[in-house]
Amino acid sequence: MKKVTVIWILVCTSVFAITRTQLTYILREQPSTCFPVMGLTSFRIASSVLCGMLCGEKRAVKYTFNNNTNTCTLYGEGYAAASSTNTFRLFPSPDTLEDVATGKAASASSVYKSYNSSLAVDTLETDDRTMFHSGNDDPHPWWLLDLGETRIIHEIQILPRLNYIPERFRFVEIRIGDVQPTNGDFSSFTLFSTYKGPYSSTLGRLSCARNDGLSGRFVVIIKVKSSSYLQMADVNVFVQK
Repeated sequence: MKKVTVIWILVCTSVFAITRTQLTYILREQPSTCFPVMGLTSFRIASSVLCGMLCGEKRAVKYTFNNNTNTCTLYGEGYAAASSTNTFRLFPSPDTLEDVATGKAASASSVYKSYNSSLAVDTLETDDRTMFHSGNDDPHPWWLLDLGETRIIHEIQILPRLNYIPERFRFVEIRIGDVQPTNGDFSSFTLFSTYKGPYSSTLGRLSCARNDGLSGRFVVIIKVKSSSYLQMADVNVFVQK
């Protein structure tokens, strides 16, 4: 491996590293931008530190290291800014998070035909026939999920429509709040992540993750620029168990 000048701050203790099978880290400095979930799982490497160096070399946003198999997995390769001062912080491992979105109450600014808001959180995760689709002549469509209670949200995964004009998914903001506005103005919600796009179906699911957790009851996905419909086949919201 070529010499890397990126400074890595790995925040786990040695005791924790021994007791955990898999460690996950996410870039501290990365702007909250959604990136593809798909990882590169073909790397065998000696340590978590070397995995972090490889992550920096390939400008990935997040990485996991399995202590048992010495497997290094990178996520969002090429999405991080090139920098010699990037640092990483420990991120909750998948086994400590749970998806709480399925079956929760959803609403939207508009709906096209029968593609209602609840279809983005049903159990048919990759089927465009059960997607949410905003209505015609809606310049800034939004989709809102009510978790029913305030939770610490670490990651939101979005699967846009795959099979027809997937590039429509662009210029999107994800915001978190505790009080649902009555006028459709979500400016009081805290910005969780953004996605400029355009999206391609080859990217699969998008991960919108924070290097810290964000507390809130409501998740809203908004088109902040007028660029046709908002279409999503599936949305997952991951919180600490």
